[in-house]
Amino acid sequence: MIRKITLFTLPFFLHFTIFRFDEFLSLLIRHEPALSSSEPIFAPWAVSILLGLTLITYFYGMIYKGSIIHLTIFILLVGVLIQIIDGPTFLAPYARPEIVNSKVFKDQVVLVTGANSGVGLAIAETVVGSGGRVYMGCRNLEKCEEARKGLMEFEKFNGGNATCVELDLGDFDSVWNFVEEFEKTLFGRHLDYLFSNAGFATPPPKPPYKTRQGLELGLGTMHFGHFLLTSELFTRKLLTHKDSTHVITSSAASQFTWAAGGEAFTDDIVDDLRGEITKTKSPMMYARAKLANLLFARER
Repeated sequence: MIRKITLFTLPFFLHFTIFRFDEFLSLLIRHEPALSSSEPIFAPWAVSILLGLTLITYFYGMIYKGSIIHLTIFILLVGVLIQIIDGPTFLAPYARPEIVNSKVFKDQVVLVTGANSGVGLAIAETVVGSGGRVYMGCRNLEKCEEARKGLMEFEKFNGGNATCVELDLGDFDSVWNFVEEFEKTLFGRHLDYLFSNAGFATPPPKPPYKTRQGLELGLGTMHFGHFLLTSELFTRKLLTHKDSTHVITSSAASQFTWAAGGEAFTDDIVDDLRGEITKTKSPMMYARAKLANLLFARER
């Protein structure tokens, strides 16, 4: 019984190791100052020790069946790790002061999708903080405005500017309408940066689980929505190969099926675009969408 419960907690542990620990390691390897926090719980060595203890308790429980005490310790360790790595404190390095102070986005025009929370919001904060103009592309304008209010202090003291724009990547009509209006907004300018960031690892609690055009929601939003947006921006010369930088958010989850010993998503182009096999609630949904993002980035 203890072994079964321990196995049940494995997805939560995988969430940490696959979706966040790759980011932690990349920051650690680059010796980011943000990871040398004065708060011991957020220091690199502390997180590494916690990860080691979690692995030890997990494998001990699986091999020796463990006990209630062992199970409790394991669940607590997983919970602490997820809170540290998956919480807002860890996301802070994306908007670290040295980038803001470098003014790398000074007078630059930037579009960020999914900018009302998480990494997208941190990017918007960085752009505004360094004196750039950021357009926050969001499906829910109310939530976007709430997020934008938090950037007003940066606007006041750093000369940047943030604007909320309605963009639903799960609806091709919304993408087309957005690009048409966005062209008028730019007055002949082009984008300096496009951050294709919007996405979700956890499916919405209620249907529909398809885009407006009937595609599986995860792949349709995270890949096809961004693909159409990028293509339309290039067509109207709002995004150029010479003068623009395009950043696509992917994840180590894109390698999930390969790491698990299975086949990559290479033969489902015809038969699984509408969720015939890979459902939105499937653990593979996010992995497939992120793999599509990765392949698209290589093509760009």
